[in-house]
Amino acid sequence: MSDDTTPKDLPNKPLREAIFDIRWGLHDKDDQAQQDKKVQYDKGFNLLVGVFFNKVNAEYGEVVNLPATQIPEDMAPYIVRHQFKSKDGGWPLIQLGPGILTFNETQKYSWPNFKEQLESTVTNLYDSYPVGIAEFSPIQLSLKYINAIPLDEENKNLLDLISSDLHTEIQLDESLFGENIQKSPTRLSLDLAFPLDDPKGKISLTIASGKMNKKSALIFQFEVTTDPEGVPGSKEEIFIWIEKAHKIIENWFFSLIRGKLHDSYIESSE
Repeated sequence: MSDDTTPKDLPNKPLREAIFDIRWGLHDKDDQAQQDKKVQYDKGFNLLVGVFFNKVNAEYGEVVNLPATQIPEDMAPYIVRHQFKSKDGGWPLIQLGPGILTFNETQKYSWPNFKEQLESTVTNLYDSYPVGIAEFSPIQLSLKYINAIPLDEENKNLLDLISSDLHTEIQLDESLFGENIQKSPTRLSLDLAFPLDDPKGKISLTIASGKMNKKSALIFQFEVTTDPEGVPGSKEEIFIWIEKAHKIIENWFFSLIRGKLHDSYIESSE
């Protein structure tokens, strides 16, 4: 576990992306034929986009229409259609689609700034959604942090690496290996999820071999997600949920990187 003496601002941090995701309920079509087909859509989405853009334009003035805009909205719910990019290098950015909004940040991440910008984004979402014509009811929240450790030809066995650097043990029975089978895996994928009581939901840990800037890397990510019965309704309750989710992820992160990996992240990258 991390404590108050653990440095939280890492100059050489492994973070690749921090992502907040909020999803809200869809609405039934007005005509009976579509209702019979159980087709749902985001009734307030078209009005939301324009009002939301007007609120964030000063900070996120670059708009990118994604390929999903070529697909009818009711055929692609919960798929982002528009990006609103920061005028300061494109990050952070907001993504918006029918029933979904994400807030994304990368290397410039710091928790105080991320929290302030995220709360502002959620407030703008609540203030922009046309509740006069359509109900706005969140059905899922998630907070995810994706990190990466560069790998090279000299890196040890992946199982040894996650044991020494991330304090995570994976043991396979010795009888699986013989003269023709090496013990060093060429690919790794570990995905675990554990129930949470407060906030109600689950926390997931994924450790996998992958790519970072087209080079081999060990990816480790944390994600806290709500259960259906544990979704906050008001923006104030969402702010509390974000704080709790972040605290849990922060504790897990600093627990896994403790020791030499943590020391390498507090060294100046200059």
